[in-house]
Amino acid sequence: MVPCKMFSGYCYWIALNNHNSRYCFVVSTAAKSDVFEAFKCFKVFAKNLRECKLKTLRNDKGDYMSNAMAEFTAKCGIEH
Repeated sequence: MVPCKMFSGYCYWIALNNHNSRYCFVVSTAAKSDVFEAFKCFKVFAKNLRECKLKTLRNDKGDYMSNAMAEFTAKCGIEH
């Protein structure tokens, strides 16, 4: 399957959801490797604007979980 590129150059969409409030933060990225940076932005957003602490990260099959992201979540006390 060939990814469909948008006019802006983005191929992937990341949906970060708060399962308690059902708030959804959607980010478009050009590559799977951009997921970690998007997650860090979401973490700051959740802490500053929503006053929430991330506790658990669930993902599909671990395709987007890099070693750096795994280390970062462990350092922040986020289970995955």
